Amino acid sequence: MTHHKAAGTALAAYRICCTTAVLSIAAVVAWPSAGQAQPATGTPIPVGMSAPLTTQFASDGRFMREGAELAIKEINAAGGIKGRPIQLFVEDDQGPNPTAAANADIKMITQDHVVAILGPHYTPGVLADLPLLERYQVPALTGAVGPAITAQGNKFIFRLRVNDNLGAGLLVHYVTHELNWKKIGIDYVNTAFGQGGLGALTAEL
Repeated sequence: MTHHKAAGTALAAYRICCTTAVLSIAAVVAWPSAGQAQPATGTPIPVGMSAPLTTQFASDGRFMREGAELAIKEINAAGGIKGRPIQLFVEDDQGPNPTAAANADIKMITQDHVVAILGPHYTPGVLADLPLLERYQVPALTGAVGPAITAQGNKFIFRLRVNDNLGAGLLVHYVTHELNWKKIGIDYVNTAFGQGGLGALTAEL
């Protein structure tokens, strides 16, 4: 696959995920009017996005931002949320950086007054944000897979993907029972994300 095609595939995937996330937020804010076809022109609804805009994870952040912008453009063109357009605020969380993630959320919540947040999508950042989300009562949707994220009973965090423990169990069952593999190697990235996945897979083998 060429870099151009890979980038296009990644952007399309983020667009689908962001559309799902934004529509989920829309359900929390207000349902769109039936048959609404005019572009949204009312008071904007502020929605935040915590994404890595710098560091080695910046390409992920670019896809996240562009995917969200495409999704919001389509939603606003179709009438927004009861005639109100969604306005996106984006802050840099630097990927798996707890301090940057917390600072990003605090700014969006206290200065931009967002009603919901997309991200962070890295477990260390999400864990740092959990107390803030509960304190300010702002919901967030994340694609992070660390099991600890939703194990703490925080009612303001919603996960868009299965966690590492569940995913690892399904993967190991498939390769050992369906494919009947006897010797399995694990290739992983040496980050918090990769270490978490490695630990979950090792525990299942």
